[in-house]
Amino acid sequence: MYQLTLDYLLVQLNLNQDIPFLFVAVLVGLMTGYVAVVFHDAIMMLSSFCFTGLRSFGQTKVIDRYWTLLLPLIPAVGGLLVGLYNAFVVKVRPGHGLASVIKAVAQNDGVIEKKLWFHKSLTSVLSIGTGGGGGREAPMVFSLTSRIW
Repeated sequence: MYQLTLDYLLVQLNLNQDIPFLFVAVLVGLMTGYVAVVFHDAIMMLSSFCFTGLRSFGQTKVIDRYWTLLLPLIPAVGGLLVGLYNAFVVKVRPGHGLASVIKAVAQNDGVIEKKLWFHKSLTSVLSIGTGGGGGREAPMVFSLTSRIW
């Protein structure tokens, strides 16, 4: 009978060389899931505040009367805040979407400025949470690749 040891099991499963890659894959998967959930929850909290919380804020009779007029202004104010933030705080025109991630991997050996992932994530949450157009995929990929590399 064979003695069931970890070394014997690794040799039989031929995992002895793949163990480090397996741990890295699990770590990347956990980080990806965590970032995606935090990003989604931040968007939902801001969206809930902007479209539900503002309506119950202050005198409801006044806001209820003009709510249909105020509703289109929420995405406009969100876009204005994103534009002002990019112009005065970031002061660097960040790349656009996944193309900037692909460009950084191809041309800069995968180096992405660490401050840009925070700015892109924050402006994406602000834009999408206030009803602006855009997808969640590019900021999540951008933040994950800047943390990994």
